[in-house]
Amino acid sequence: MIQWLLQFLADAEHHQGFWVMVGALSGALSALVITIAAAVAWFQLREAQDQREAQDRPFVVIDFYPEATSVINFRISNIGKTVARDVRFTVNPPFVTKAGDKRDIMKLQVFQTGIRSLAPGRVIEFLFDSWIGRDGLTERHEVTITYRGAKDHEYTEVLDLDLGVFRNMEFIRLHGLNDIYKELEKIAGTLSDFTAWSGKGLLALSPDDLAKREQEFRQAVDEGRAEREKASLSSAEPTSGPEGEIEKNPSG
Repeated sequence: MIQWLLQFLADAEHHQGFWVMVGALSGALSALVITIAAAVAWFQLREAQDQREAQDRPFVVIDFYPEATSVINFRISNIGKTVARDVRFTVNPPFVTKAGDKRDIMKLQVFQTGIRSLAPGRVIEFLFDSWIGRDGLTERHEVTITYRGAKDHEYTEVLDLDLGVFRNMEFIRLHGLNDIYKELEKIAGTLSDFTAWSGKGLLALSPDDLAKREQEFRQAVDEGRAEREKASLSSAEPTSGPEGEIEKNPSG
């Protein structure tokens, strides 16, 4: 078998057609390999683009946000990385509050005409209702959110909002900027009751200023004591009469 193969290879001129066929097959295989590699690279590139678009896109959500009190707020936010445009909401069944038609929340502009643009990280929060008096009202709603992102790419989110999930829960009260402002107002009111010697507010002194004021106070005390002692000695000295004789106390 080996000897026949060696003879076959040595007599290449008589088997030229075979070698042409081998060359053609080799070229076809090379082309196939290149085509497969190109297809794999294209799919990898497409997957990378899809992942980048999935990360660098807007993502609009809406949810109930109950507070530690009886207040229930709405929170609409864009938790994505790019701007969301033409944000619109379809609610089924519509939201209702205990005030009924007197406060139809579905008539708000945000639900009527939507939001023209919602920047990444932007949060819109507003009052929805109160737990008090909401017994018997619809608490579960399906909200469909449609909006556009970069290159007018359209997105649709379908969210199931269930307010009943939060019933009978106890919430931790988180203090925000409004609470800080109220406390600062109290502190300012307390400080305004303090008056310095000039009557113009609270006097702040550094340790050096305090030591200087204490030294000045002691110096003033010493000077006052010295003046009193001098006045006492002056009143105790005897006085002479018109002829230079020392006047004696009549009682003596």
